[in-house]
Amino acid sequence: MTLLLTDTELVAKLRTLIDIDLTAARLLDCAAVKVEQGWTAGANARDGLGEPVQPHDPNARCWCAHGAINAAAHRIGVTCHDEAGQLLFAEEESGIVLDRARLAVRLAIERPAASMLAMSGLSLAKWNDKPTRTAGAVAAKLRAGAAKLRLTIERAQRRIAEIEAASCGGGLV
Repeated sequence: MTLLLTDTELVAKLRTLIDIDLTAARLLDCAAVKVEQGWTAGANARDGLGEPVQPHDPNARCWCAHGAINAAAHRIGVTCHDEAGQLLFAEEESGIVLDRARLAVRLAIERPAASMLAMSGLSLAKWNDKPTRTAGAVAAKLRAGAAKLRLTIERAQRRIAEIEAASCGGGLV
């Protein structure tokens, strides 16, 4: 059984995906800035004395790729903490935003022909901690992930324009 979406439903879903990818791209740009401020390996984040801390800790001074993504998620409001210190998703789609951001970075790291199975096994922490890795390389991959998301956004926007043009103003907003 095939479910077909109406043009209006498809446009609504595409707009939701655009919003998710916009937030994920913003998150990766913020993560790249964190890494440029200070980068580390072997821990998600470190304070000014080099001791491991949580990525969102106000004393954090350097971050690995994974920690920078988590710190950026906290910074832009994708995640938050309750009174007991438990990490929470701020909104229903926050988990999807984080997944999209991490997948975009994995796609930027892996060869274009890499299989989805191989990418699913890629650990950002292990990639970050490679002895020859540099802060510049990590920040560049975070920004490349953001760029991949922006390409996806552009494709979705073109598809919306095509649907709206085909409907000749048939009520789509």
